[in-house]
Amino acid sequence: MVASEGQTDGDHPRSVWCLHPNFASDVMEGVHPGILAQRYGEEHMHPTEDLRIVYMPAVEEDYEKHWFLAVVDLSDKQVYQFDTNATKESKARRRRVIQCMLTALDGIVATDGYKNLRSKAAPEFASMEIMSAPGVPKNSSSTDSGIWVMQWMAMGRRFTYAVLPILDEEKIRIKMAIALLTGRCNEKSGALLAKSAAKKGVRE
Repeated sequence: MVASEGQTDGDHPRSVWCLHPNFASDVMEGVHPGILAQRYGEEHMHPTEDLRIVYMPAVEEDYEKHWFLAVVDLSDKQVYQFDTNATKESKARRRRVIQCMLTALDGIVATDGYKNLRSKAAPEFASMEIMSAPGVPKNSSSTDSGIWVMQWMAMGRRFTYAVLPILDEEKIRIKMAIALLTGRCNEKSGALLAKSAAKKGVRE
């Protein structure tokens, strides 16, 4: 689910934070911002003056394991809620989770490790307005909600709040499989990349 590579020059540079899904759970359990910074700072929330986008995925384990996503766009100081199955009740409930995460972000950037971010007038996340993203399909099954969230997070720094209500499931699954195989967390990624390069050289 998580697409963050805190030190990459690709789709998710330092100007983009992609938070781990456990971040939402920790926040709702009341984990202190200082501990959150220790757990997620290096891999998912690298301190930077150039922060522009924050992706915050969350899952409701008690409600058919439904995934939803909040995206903070610092360029227009807005928070967008992406949710494929939002009733009036669930929308409000999930918005409370988002608000708690925003408050936690304020606590995190106030810690010592985020002085550079604060020096550039750190945003007050909790004061930002939360809006429903346009174009999100309604009443979609919770079984494919995780795929929708991965598709939205794949926008990376090319984020736009106006999305097309089309799910390219096969493309997302293939892209995620490649990311898992070649990512830093895979101990055999080096060998896989070397083998791929060797095959490419033979074909050329």
